[in-house]
Amino acid sequence: MSLLPKHKSKFDKRLDEFFGEQLAGLDLGVINTLADSCPAGLLPILAASFDVNIQNLGEVAARGLIKKSFEIHHKNGTAWAVREVVKAYDAGALIIEGNLSQKYNAKLKHDGVRRYGSNTHWAEFSILASKPLSIETAKQLKAKALSVAAVRCVLASIDSTHGGATYDGNIKYDNKFNHGEYR
Repeated sequence: MSLLPKHKSKFDKRLDEFFGEQLAGLDLGVINTLADSCPAGLLPILAASFDVNIQNLGEVAARGLIKKSFEIHHKNGTAWAVREVVKAYDAGALIIEGNLSQKYNAKLKHDGVRRYGSNTHWAEFSILASKPLSIETAKQLKAKALSVAAVRCVLASIDSTHGGATYDGNIKYDNKFNHGEYR
């Protein structure tokens, strides 16, 4: 079993066969053990060794992303990989893919996140966050989502306007937060 993603070239796969052992006997469960037992201060080092960015994630979300790192790398370019990365940042986020089944039937809001009447935007997707996102977190989410999405996919927007931001003074609309629309 090769650990290379399926989309890698034949040349990369042959190099993997030539230089590396076929890792059929490798116990990938040790990654879960490492992610669970690693002290919180060493999580960034463990994440870097698995090529995972856990900056601005909570400890539980970071451990979960490290546990799924091999599976995400293996399924790179799929909607599942995008959902898993987005789930690490916001477990309640909704991903809207394409516009092929969207009609003027009063069930969807025409708010700029979705497009109507054209099949030319089938490779676009949007992320509707369930909580307020800072500008920095939204940039990181965009970078991670696009890094695991298929090359043909375009992230139209990240919308956290309906994410439960209240006008109680906890969120200031300054250079850390805006009104929730990130493109």
